[in-house]
Amino acid sequence: MLTLFLLVLAIIADRYIQNNVSDSIFRYVIYSVLGFLIVITYKTNLIYNIFS
Repeated sequence: MLTLFLLVLAIIADRYIQNNVSDSIFRYVIYSVLGFLIVITYKTNLIYNIFS
């Protein structure tokens, strides 16, 4: 559920970035943060599934 929410958030952010941001460094930072959040989510979901 949280992963789906993050995916939707990433799509919205992608649309926002394409429309408003021309600076590629800022775009790279946002994608890095989103990717990091998704990785953290997968790892915590994996740990939660193992221990539950």
